[in-house]
Amino acid sequence: MSRSKGNRHEREAKNLLSELGYTVHKKVHTKYHPGDIFSLFDLIAVKTERKPVFIQVKTNGTGGDLGKTLRESRDLIATGHVDLEYWIRYSREGWRVLRSKNGNDWDEVVDERGTDSSIGSGVKHNYDVL
Repeated sequence: MSRSKGNRHEREAKNLLSELGYTVHKKVHTKYHPGDIFSLFDLIAVKTERKPVFIQVKTNGTGGDLGKTLRESRDLIATGHVDLEYWIRYSREGWRVLRSKNGNDWDEVVDERGTDSSIGSGVKHNYDVL
């Protein structure tokens, strides 16, 4: 995947979250620090009366990183006080959002693949319901 495609999907996720009322911090790439937040996350989203959400954005799959992200997150932060999420943007299919509330396993929150809805509409309608 190209950096430009990854950045585009991170912006899409950030914009969707902003539309849902979240304040979102996106990592900043610089010449001297190109990495993710805590080397794990692309976005941090906060909203009143909701735990902060640490988000990794991927394109067309997780790259086998799901277990690694949970292990490294538990070593770094109190996972009971934040939600960890994977936002996977599948080309021409839409978003799939996975959430870990306890730092031990992943639950599917949204899956737009195989639906007739426009990309992002499943997130807008279902994301904050759970």
